[in-house]
Order: sequence, then C-alpha cells, then structure tokens
Amino acid sequence: MKDVKSRVHQTKSMNTLYCGLDVHKETTYATIINIFGEVQTQKRMRNEEVLNFLEPYQVEKVAMEVPLQTSCPSTESCPKRDTM
Repeated sequence: MKDVKSRVHQTKSMNTLYCGLDVHKETTYATIINIFGEVQTQKRMRNEEVLNFLEPYQVEKVAMEVPLQTSCPSTESCPKRDTM
C-alpha cells in the first residue's frame, strides 16, 4: 500500500505545472512550466484574459511580478510618505 501511495505522489509531482505572470497596466505575459522547468506555453494577453488562459492548465502555484507605480498623475492620487 505504501508503494502505491508513493507512486501516486510521484505521478502527481511529474504533472505539476507552475505559472509566472509579468503583470502590466493593460497586459500580462504568462509562462507555464513543468516541474523540470521546461516551458509548456507562453502568451501575452490582456489582463482580463488571464483567468481563462490559466483554467485548462490546472497550475499548482503562481508567481507574479507587478511593477510599483513610480510616478503619480496628480498630487491628490499620490500616497503621502513620511520622511525621516
């Protein structure tokens, strides 16, 4: 029985997929890799399309890179920062 559980765990691990998302204001670039780091697919899409893109892959974990806003369009929208 223990051997069967071990084999099932190994099979699940071999099929595990991970996704990296590079998120921008209007678009996202997604890369899906397998457990060995081999690229399965890559795509640039509008942000609204990300969930539909990910759905058929059943990814285990997702990592995101989201740039911080570096300038504010107006002073009212900028968060106030404390200075030391």
